[in-house]
Amino acid sequence: MNESEQAVVSALRRALEQHRAGRPAASEGLYRQLAAAPPGAPEALHPLGRVALKIGRQAEAADYLCRAVTSDPE
Repeated sequence: MNESEQAVVSALRRALEQHRAGRPAASEGLYRQLAAAPPGAPEALHPLGRVALKIGRQAEAADYLCRAVTSDPE
């Protein structure tokens, strides 16, 4: 794993920790950064969709969840 991949994994772990700790705002920011960084982190789209759903942004959640499925169908 190269340095860039390690940074993505580390950021994803931090985001998941914040999410599991019940801090959706903190995890959302980290997920957004991951999803926006080139080439993007498709792994961040599903949990970002879950956070959006949890805080009542259904349309945004649907977009993230659909993108997650199409970026990694398995």
